[in-house]
Amino acid sequence: MVPTWWSFPMVSAHMIALMAQVRQWASSDLTVLILGETGTGKSMLARQMHAWSPRANRPFVEIDCGTVPDTLAEHEFFGSEKGAFTGATGKATGRIMEANHGTLLLDEVQNLQMRGQTCLLGLFDTHMAYPIGSTKRISLDIRTVVTSNQDLRVWSSDRRFREDLYHRINAITVTLPPLRERRDDLLPLATTWLSRYAVAVQRPAYPLSDRAQRRLLAHEWLGNIRELTWCLQRAALSCKGPYTEPDDLFDTHDSPESIASPNVRTTCVLPSGAETKSNSASTTTLNSAPRPLEDGRTDLHLSPEER
Repeated sequence: MVPTWWSFPMVSAHMIALMAQVRQWASSDLTVLILGETGTGKSMLARQMHAWSPRANRPFVEIDCGTVPDTLAEHEFFGSEKGAFTGATGKATGRIMEANHGTLLLDEVQNLQMRGQTCLLGLFDTHMAYPIGSTKRISLDIRTVVTSNQDLRVWSSDRRFREDLYHRINAITVTLPPLRERRDDLLPLATTWLSRYAVAVQRPAYPLSDRAQRRLLAHEWLGNIRELTWCLQRAALSCKGPYTEPDDLFDTHDSPESIASPNVRTTCVLPSGAETKSNSASTTTLNSAPRPLEDGRTDLHLSPEER
């Protein structure tokens, strides 16, 4: 069960305004470049734009650019005629050709090698394509959406991405913020999806406990929306009730986060750059128990150098 953008309960003003703008852009045929960290929902947003567009009943074709071999890019994109090369025993339809009259998603386009990037230039310039071995030029009517988790402007300046292609794909640019920058949306998202995942696996939807809510808000979400959906699917399958607890959401290998009662301040090691979470003005700090040593002392009696 994959979440869709219309199932995203959004509270933050930024996301509400962004989605209103995206809905307006969906009606045009301009190429859209969606930027954002891995797992922020770029491909889901592309599908939502297609669903909101006049092409909604036409094909939606997604190409993972990281899987396109550089030497076979033209064949992957535009296909080939029978006998075009050794082993071509039949006609092959290219992935881009399959998207005709619909929407084409070029996912993580920065992974496309130079030959593949060159193949796309003609498509954006002329909207025409030649299958390998064919003398017939085919006209294409395609709306293209491109995603990337890198700053392609910087990549083009460093010559890691074709500058002329970059200027063709960024007619409209949408930047999705990471989940840690839209924490107002976090609990509404978690509550909604947890309930839907539970229904999908035919299990009770146990509400999030206070501890689970604090743990969700404290987590850094480096995997963004994708990481959140994994946690909620795990909880929907494993929770025994009556509440969904932190142990249902996170496995034992997850990094420690602040899980505090309202009257206790906790200090723990968080990922680099993260802030320590505090739940009150209390000065109580939870630390691991002192380790006993052979001479009867504990490591609390050792100087920093001895530890």
